Amino acid sequence: MTAPPALHGKTILVIEDNADSAELIAYSLRSLGATVVTAASTGEAQSQIVRGKVDLILCDIALPDADGVQFMTWLRALPPQLGSTTPCIAITAFGEYYPPAYARGFNAYMKKPLDMPKLAALIDKALTDKT
Repeated sequence: MTAPPALHGKTILVIEDNADSAELIAYSLRSLGATVVTAASTGEAQSQIVRGKVDLILCDIALPDADGVQFMTWLRALPPQLGSTTPCIAITAFGEYYPPAYARGFNAYMKKPLDMPKLAALIDKALTDKT
């Protein structure tokens, strides 16, 4: 088994409207050394992105104010210095009727419940591919 990626010095934005899920994901990522910021809606996430740089985004698809695909459309339309090139991973409970190919703009896709070692590997790959 390979060691988990070191996320020291990386800031990850977790967009998840379920508070317990958001906290579990944040706790897991912090244990790998990441700084984690959470948002319960796309509006909160947009405010976080405007306030400061994040290295990666984990985004739920079903959110209360706009879905994750709408959020991605907004993000990818930003200038690069504001975050349009930020790697993003979709996280969702949707099944077969919501295939990964539909998650436009995302670097990767993972179905809930999340497998944290696999998610850590996806994060590591997304961050490595960006550099």
